[in-house]
Amino acid sequence: MKKRALLLGGSSGIGLATAKLLQVKGCHVTVIGRRKETVESAVAILKESGEASGYVADISDQKSTEELIAKLKTDTSPIDYFVNSVGVFTPKPFLEHKLKDYDYNLNINKGAFFVIQHVIQNMVDNDTKGAIVNVGSIWANFSTPSLPAPAYAMKHAGIHALTKHLAVEFAPKGIRVNAVAPATVETDVYTSIIPKEVLHESLQSFNSFHPLGRIGQVSDVANVIAFLLSDDAGWVTGQVYNIDGGVTVSRTS
Repeated sequence: MKKRALLLGGSSGIGLATAKLLQVKGCHVTVIGRRKETVESAVAILKESGEASGYVADISDQKSTEELIAKLKTDTSPIDYFVNSVGVFTPKPFLEHKLKDYDYNLNINKGAFFVIQHVIQNMVDNDTKGAIVNVGSIWANFSTPSLPAPAYAMKHAGIHALTKHLAVEFAPKGIRVNAVAPATVETDVYTSIIPKEVLHESLQSFNSFHPLGRIGQVSDVANVIAFLLSDDAGWVTGQVYNIDGGVTVSRTS
């Protein structure tokens, strides 16, 4: 029986790159994305190589999240792997934050929390020794005056904390929970602050920020996620892996 992978935020960027890797390993992949056209495009691409399906949901919206979970519950077959890679980058100085900015960031976490709850319940009900990887951020670990993002950082700090708590609570069930914390990775998440047509060129200005001399690519992160999901990482749980070209080391040494 093929293993099943569910990827929240899997219709683009890091999530889609990870879905492709899991598909190569023989998984049926199901991607969840916010935009219908993006989900349909991702599923079409994935179906060229294997089995794939998709759902459209905005997990920052409670009703949409509840509808998604209701749909997921109609399929009781085991979920083996889960990736939470919802990517929304919303930098803004602290004094410029409005209530809607705070709510948007934290509502994403609320939606993800209850999707993960469904996933773990599925794993427990099916006695599945599954693996979960959350995509956090190095911005949860440190800040820089050139790009303040307090609500965004709070969101990811929460994801890091949730990862560690779930890892301990469900270790007796054989369910592993880890996270990755990327630095600057070339994805459309930055179109919130950079026009898409100049995104690649503009992001090159961040190369020197990383000791290895370049920004990351989605494959850099997806490869680590695939490892953490695999049996090769069978003794790894509760960890937050920095995938950052050396940024966090250079900022703390």
